[in-house]
Amino acid sequence: KVDRGRTDPGNLLGIVTSINEHGKFTVGTKEGTLRDSYSRSQVEKCKQNVFVSQEQVPDITLSVRSAGRRGFIFCNCSKGGCSNGRCKCKKKNLCNSRCHQSAPCQN
Repeated sequence: KVDRGRTDPGNLLGIVTSINEHGKFTVGTKEGTLRDSYSRSQVEKCKQNVFVSQEQVPDITLSVRSAGRRGFIFCNCSKGGCSNGRCKCKKKNLCNSRCHQSAPCQN
């Protein structure tokens, strides 16, 4: 299963919640606080205002992969169907070119 499409962003948006004694950053996202700490070269300032405050970061610790996967929707429709109302992708209008491994989506 694919975690993201080719055109989806490769970066994870978050906020620096603390800096430890070694200068490593702890990053919080809308999904929770990332388990690992990051160096300055791994963190880039976002031009948009993503968060209002640190209070928006839930008290959950998770991996980068889990944080990136949260909110990702995929369906189990066979052969690119996605044509009925039970399909999660069709309901949210989120089908992309990588929804189905062997066939294009008919949505």
